[in-house]
Amino acid sequence: MLLNRSELIDKYNIGKDISEECELNCWLKEEADKSFNIYIFSMQLQSNNMLNKNWNRFINNISVHFQSGLSKNIERWNIYTVFFVNEKINSELKYKIEQDKFSTRKLVFDNHRQGDNIFDLSIEERNTKIEEIICSKLFDIKIAEGNRMIGENFVQTIKVISPLYGEIVDKEINRIDKLKAFYEE
Repeated sequence: MLLNRSELIDKYNIGKDISEECELNCWLKEEADKSFNIYIFSMQLQSNNMLNKNWNRFINNISVHFQSGLSKNIERWNIYTVFFVNEKINSELKYKIEQDKFSTRKLVFDNHRQGDNIFDLSIEERNTKIEEIICSKLFDIKIAEGNRMIGENFVQTIKVISPLYGEIVDKEINRIDKLKAFYEE
């Protein structure tokens, strides 16, 4: 569940020089142990043109006025920005935004791909839908029942996905085998 913390937009001047037609929100996800927060900023706009004019300024404002003031590194590097556009997005613009590595991780959604037009909803319904989309894309991990990986297949899959994790898994398996041998003597 996300907490709507849109007051942070005004408190940190994140909406400075952003078109008034853009709806800005800030969402907060507290980690279970409450040791850090994940911040998700969202911008809802009507067109590619508005997105192109405002996205970079929005990111810069987040970086300068908000991100720079966070004291925990884990919070500084786990900020997301999600853009919702009420028309089909130009694929080059979407690629440019989502591949931009400055300040935050970015996602761009258009009405065409989402299927549900969040712009036709009341503000409360829209915020609920935006929260659902954000949670499903960032935090909900779904593994189909038929895709279970156990034993050696799991280890091989991990090695393919990430050699570093593969090394860690190998070391742990090695350590467990040594402990098992020790206790079996």
